[in-house]
Amino acid sequence: MNTKKATKKAPSKKTATPKKTTKKTGKKMGRPKIIIDYKKLGMLLEAGANGTSIADMMGVNEKSLYRRVKIDTKMTFEEYKRQKREKGLDSLRVKQYEVAIKGNVSMLIWLGKQYLGQKETIDPKQKDYGQIMNWIDSQKVDK
Repeated sequence: MNTKKATKKAPSKKTATPKKTTKKTGKKMGRPKIIIDYKKLGMLLEAGANGTSIADMMGVNEKSLYRRVKIDTKMTFEEYKRQKREKGLDSLRVKQYEVAIKGNVSMLIWLGKQYLGQKETIDPKQKDYGQIMNWIDSQKVDK
C-alpha cells in the first residue's frame, strides 16, 4: 500500500505577463495603444454625433473606441455619450435663451411654443379671447 498522502497543488495565480519585446530593438510587440483626443470626442458627442461616425472620423475601430473610453473614463461609451450629449443640449438651450432675450423675435416665438405651449392661432373658444380683443382695441390709435 502507498502510505503517502496525495497533496493538492495550490491553484496558480495568473499574473499579467509583460509584453514581449524584440531581441534586436527592444521595442514592444503588438498593436500600438490608440490615443483618444477627448476634447474632440467630447465636442463631437455634444454636437450629437454617434459612436460609429466618430470612430470613422478618428480612424479607429468602433469597438476599440468603446473599449478605450471604458478604460480611460471608467464608464461605458453610452454613459459617456449621454453625459456629453446632455452638456451639449444644455449649452444649446442657454444660447437660444440668450439670443431670444437679446430681442430675436423668431427665437422668442419658438421658445414660447416649445416651453410655454403657445400657439400661433387664437382660438375663439379660449376664455381670455375677450381680454385679448380688448387689449388689441386699446392699442389702436385714433386718427
